[in-house]
Formats: sequence, C-alpha cells, structure tokens
Amino acid sequence: MTVASLNIRGVPLTGSRLAARCQAIGAFFEASDVDVACFQEVHIYGHLALLARQMRSFRYMSFRRPLPGPAGDVVTFSRLPVSGTTFQGFGAVGADIPRLARLRARLKGALVTRLSRPGVSLVNTHPVANTDGDWSPANQFVPACPRARSRRALRIRALRGALAGMMVLVACLSPAYRVVLGR
Repeated sequence: MTVASLNIRGVPLTGSRLAARCQAIGAFFEASDVDVACFQEVHIYGHLALLARQMRSFRYMSFRRPLPGPAGDVVTFSRLPVSGTTFQGFGAVGADIPRLARLRARLKGALVTRLSRPGVSLVNTHPVANTDGDWSPANQFVPACPRARSRRALRIRALRGALAGMMVLVACLSPAYRVVLGR
C-alpha cells in the first residue's frame, strides 16, 4: 500500500492559483500508483470538488462535513474501500498566542480513516498554520496544548496499524522540535 500526504495550499498564501493547483494535484495523483492520499488545507468544498473531479479512480473520500469546508481542513482520498471515518477536534488552546490563531486552532483535529482491507487506520491532521513565519519559541503553537495533544496521541496509538499523514512545520532548532520527535 502506498500512502502520500500533501498540503495543497502551501506558500505563498495569496496568489497561489489554488484552483489550478488543485486540478494539477488531482491529475498527478490520478496518474500515480498511490493508493491513499491525505490532503491538508482543503478549506472549502469547492477545492475538494476540484480534487475529486481529477481523481476519479479514488472512489472513497473520508472527511467530516461541517460548513464552510471539511473539518480540520483535512481530507483523505482512497482507492481502497473505507470502513469508517471519525474526526477528533483538538479543543481549546490556552496558550498566549494571537487571538485569531487560537480561534483557528479550535477547528483543528485528527481525521481517522479506517480502511476495510488491509485493516489499517490512517490519521490525517494539520495543526494551525504559522502564517507570519515567526518561529521564535514565544510564537510556537506546539507547546500551546500539550495535554490535549498527549490525550489524542494516546487515542491514536491505541489504533492498531495506524499510519499518520500530516504536515508539521517546526524549526529544527526550536524546543518544539523535540516535542514533535517525542524526545
């Protein structure tokens, strides 16, 4: 089984021609031998539709359906049958980070997709984006919710055969880097 993970938005945040990008990404995966594709930053259903139109052989999509787009901005496409989907929100963030970032963090979480065969669960997540490029310790979100993160990690570890698809951008010299590595 081949699994890929991709943040469809990337940088720059403006002027990225996202519609054309979604079409190109979808066409690439349709022509590939990838069995499961985990996407992050799928903010609205229009972007999901652009991907789906290009990825017709990926007959199974996994996401939770709130408005205005997929929960946590994460979607999993699969050529293999899916037997279940759950989404666990990360909850409130109590750290001293900008208000808008705290609000966005409440919408984030982990999408767990259970495949029928080979009986594998995939975890697709995307933490709050660092949109200002400030990687100083005072501006990092990883320490913001250690209890919530550890509870989710324990639940995710409890899944037998779980694979993770996520985008985590952390400066390698920061204290948060050790947290991501589990050290």
